[in-house]
Amino acid sequence: MRIQKIMLSATAAALLISFTTLPVLAGTDTDGDGVMDIDDDDDDNDGVSDLTDIDPLDPDRCWDIDADGADDCTIGTDDFGPLPDWDPNNDGPDCDADGLVDSYDTDDDNDGRPDVDDWAPCDPEIQDEPADPNAPPLADAGGPYLVAVGDTVLLDGSASTDPEGAALTFAWSTSSGAFDDPSAVRPAFTAGDEAGIVSVQLLVDDGNGASDTTTVMVVVYDPDGGFVTGGGWIDSSPDACKDDSVCAMGVDGRANFGLVAKYHRGRATPDGSTTFVFSAGGFQFESVTYDALVVTANASRAQYWGTGAVNGTGDYRFHVWVADGQSSGDDTFRIRIWTDGETDEVTLYDNDVDRSLGGGQIVIHAGARAKN
Repeated sequence: MRIQKIMLSATAAALLISFTTLPVLAGTDTDGDGVMDIDDDDDDNDGVSDLTDIDPLDPDRCWDIDADGADDCTIGTDDFGPLPDWDPNNDGPDCDADGLVDSYDTDDDNDGRPDVDDWAPCDPEIQDEPADPNAPPLADAGGPYLVAVGDTVLLDGSASTDPEGAALTFAWSTSSGAFDDPSAVRPAFTAGDEAGIVSVQLLVDDGNGASDTTTVMVVVYDPDGGFVTGGGWIDSSPDACKDDSVCAMGVDGRANFGLVAKYHRGRATPDGSTTFVFSAGGFQFESVTYDALVVTANASRAQYWGTGAVNGTGDYRFHVWVADGQSSGDDTFRIRIWTDGETDEVTLYDNDVDRSLGGGQIVIHAGARAKN
């Protein structure tokens, strides 16, 4: 008996040694939940049992229990997280509610046209790409125009265009003067017998419900209608200088001017000279050419415009307005000077309103026509 006990002890020891030295069998835990796949009934933790999961190791594939064409696990929330990804309601939108989600439906809106050929695959009312809305034409009346009282000038609307190339119709209108044919592309306009600035409107229509209107200026001058002379000074306000590079902004003070503008017989444009000096702002303007001069019939107001230089250089536009108070009111003066920018006019100086003279005088001389 003693020997038998020793033998059993040796056997037990050998078995114990063998068990402690055998390697531990490694397992796979796909979803990392601490349970080996062999003991886990949901290896990918997608909420669907491995027994019914078409791919038990892929959380994005399980089954299509609602038969909508999309695997119920394709849209999950947490991959291998603690919450199940399976939710048939998250499969995706179904435009036509036919039970097939749009990502698997070849006709999402059930309008009979395959999605690949349908411009709006989720709108059964639209299949083809809508036509572009009709773009309006662009009216261009040319100009500005210059004509003597009672004379005729040819207006030109031929630069008007339509984006779609539609044939345009034309309608010219004005409150003063007359057209030989107001529906022509290039009508002849006859000025009235009074000098002034006449606004002429041009409306173009493309025949498809769209139109555009523009306005052009026609200067009606009277070569026998008078001329303007003057000299003096005004108070220039702090906001008159608009461009600090040529005129000190925020500065006020005295600005001196001298001017002559008149027509010479047989000439369509006036001549003369205009000088404007605002010393406090370091600004000086000298006219170079005149474009037009308009004097009212009673010789109380006049305006003229043209080009000139600022501080001895450049090619700038200017416009002068003057009033002769005669014996009952103040003489006034306004000048605006600007340059044409890439997209808009850039004003350098403008005293904005007709300012009464601080000293000096404006004289608007009646012309031969006014005296007769």
